Amino acid sequence: MEEFFHKEVEYLNWLELNPKGFVLNYFGSYNSEMNKIHRSNCWHLLRPRDEGKRTTRYKKVCSNDLEELKACVNREQDSKWSPCRICLK
Repeated sequence: MEEFFHKEVEYLNWLELNPKGFVLNYFGSYNSEMNKIHRSNCWHLLRPRDEGKRTTRYKKVCSNDLEELKACVNREQDSKWSPCRICLK
């Protein structure tokens, strides 16, 4: 599992090297309704309008193991998450 915050190039490299991985957009417990897990190839993760700031507003937690990501967010007090409705139906 790897975390990316203010590490745009490293995050994009991880996506390229892990096309079957998963990404948690982690807003934390203060806005836990926005915590989303995506497949690493989901178009939501590569929207042109987010270029240059994908890892600056909130951190990305990445893993090739979906259960590991779920456990990560479930360990945080009062944190919730939901799957992306596009790539993890």
